[in-house]
Amino acid sequence: MRIGNGPLARVMGLAVCLSSMVLGLPSRAEEAPTAKQGCQLLKAGVMPLEIVGNALLVQAKINGKAARFVIGTSSNATVVSSHALERLMDGTDLKYAAPRNGSVEIRKTTFDSLEIGSWKATNVELWIGPIGEIGGGDDVVGVLGMNVLGQYDMEFDLAHNLLTLYQPLGCEKSELAYWSDTYSLAEMDDDPAPRARIRLPVMVNGQVVHAQINTSNAISLLDEGLTQNLGLAVQALDNPPSDGATFHHFAVLDTIAIGDENVKHPKIRVVDLFKGGEAYVGSRLKTTYNDGVRLNLGVDFLKAHRVLVAFSQRKIYFTYGGGPLFQLRGSGTSQAVIASPP
Repeated sequence: MRIGNGPLARVMGLAVCLSSMVLGLPSRAEEAPTAKQGCQLLKAGVMPLEIVGNALLVQAKINGKAARFVIGTSSNATVVSSHALERLMDGTDLKYAAPRNGSVEIRKTTFDSLEIGSWKATNVELWIGPIGEIGGGDDVVGVLGMNVLGQYDMEFDLAHNLLTLYQPLGCEKSELAYWSDTYSLAEMDDDPAPRARIRLPVMVNGQVVHAQINTSNAISLLDEGLTQNLGLAVQALDNPPSDGATFHHFAVLDTIAIGDENVKHPKIRVVDLFKGGEAYVGSRLKTTYNDGVRLNLGVDFLKAHRVLVAFSQRKIYFTYGGGPLFQLRGSGTSQAVIASPP
């Protein structure tokens, strides 16, 4: 836990202003202040969240037509379901890029406009893929991924149902947890794709473990192989939930340290993250694990915290808001199976 610079944080909060960010053709935006004016978090967009169980969804307009996306921080691209195209495009002749991934038909096309909350973009290039039935209503058309979200610093405030995107200005050495005088801080991993995912080292029973904040998981997941390495006993859940999970086991950790937040004896669900390269839990959203990630921090972690992912500093600021650090049972609405673009 760190004690922040309260007055600076409050000034930063008051200094926040609105700007627009566009993918493709630029639009007129407010003139950015100079660095001499001090640290400012410029809002690129505020996205109201709809939280259904442990699924995070946002209302959107694609070419002026209402749609919803599932927030997917594990997806490196924003993917629209193939079956949603006819409704979204009104029969417009689509121009696709060549299919990729061998026999899997992953294409991309350009939409005239995309609006999510106060964030707006024109001439937006999105991937089209075989996502299947997502659930949560016919207007859920796909997954909002990191090619959009990763352009910004991101604040998850699930207590107020908000995802806010920031472009920091002059904030390289500033404390960005403006909402609190005290906060926890975690350094992010060095990463060859630094804005395509949210990865950080954590300490599990004193051992360094590579973790990822993954909104595609309703609840947090620990790799079964790691529990074996640590000598942890894995226990079966009583009355396993009918949440679509392919596993119903958990472990009790001695300690887990996420940055400078330390928790004793948390319980967390366990799965073999590397068996077949994929796993399901709660949301039925299939997620691929690689690059040594042994812990996925899911939506349960975000529900328990207010989190600012500061890509600009390679740091994560967060404050505990209450409730269990991890949930053993979590539900979501997504039925998606994503074929991620290369």
